[in-house]
Amino acid sequence: MGVKQCAECGENVDEAKAFCPSCGHAFVEEEKRAEPSNFEKLDGTMQFGQTMYNQMLSDMGLNLKASPPPKSTVQSLKPVVESIKPIAAAPAPQPQVRTEPIPPTQEDPKSRRKLIIISLIAAFLLLLLVVVALIAVAIWWRFG
Repeated sequence: MGVKQCAECGENVDEAKAFCPSCGHAFVEEEKRAEPSNFEKLDGTMQFGQTMYNQMLSDMGLNLKASPPPKSTVQSLKPVVESIKPIAAAPAPQPQVRTEPIPPTQEDPKSRRKLIIISLIAAFLLLLLVVVALIAVAIWWRFG
């Protein structure tokens, strides 16, 4: 395949390409519509004088034609000066000092019983894991 040079940016482009990848210049002229198709006649949406690409863009609600910039209706705002009063600093919080002694906490016997049961279950599961590991090592040693 050959290579052609873009007339807009001068980049070398494969001749199979229809557009320059860097600047978008079209190497192939677009077809101009001469008359609407039967479908377009029924729909009443045919716009003469536009190329197929521009028609596609207008169907999507886009327009590439340069439009005049909108007139600026922005008005400048006048600064509002109010008297600024300094915010009074809040007094620093005083540390709280307890004068009475803290009573000793009494444990609930049910919570102690729960802790013992959970500890026993954990010890049993750990022992079971060790036994399974020893059996696995013995099987591996014997047959491995």
